[in-house]
Amino acid sequence: MNLIEIAKSCSPEQTHEILNALKNLQNANTEYDKTKLNVLFKYWHKFFPNQKMNMGCKGCVKSVVSVFTKLKEHFEKKTFYEV
Repeated sequence: MNLIEIAKSCSPEQTHEILNALKNLQNANTEYDKTKLNVLFKYWHKFFPNQKMNMGCKGCVKSVVSVFTKLKEHFEKKTFYEV
């Protein structure tokens, strides 16, 4: 599933939850808020069930955050409606 398909499939509640999780995700010490990270990982496993990621892996966390940051851009620009 690509990001445009994911954006289209998200309910307004899911979109809101993802966007809220991305707000202030990192503190000044570049540590991630575990509660917000849990939300992103929950949706990661929903949208990409065959791509296993582990919150204990720094590279995995970075990848998950990167993907949802890109998804956020689709939500904000509503580019998924143009397809």
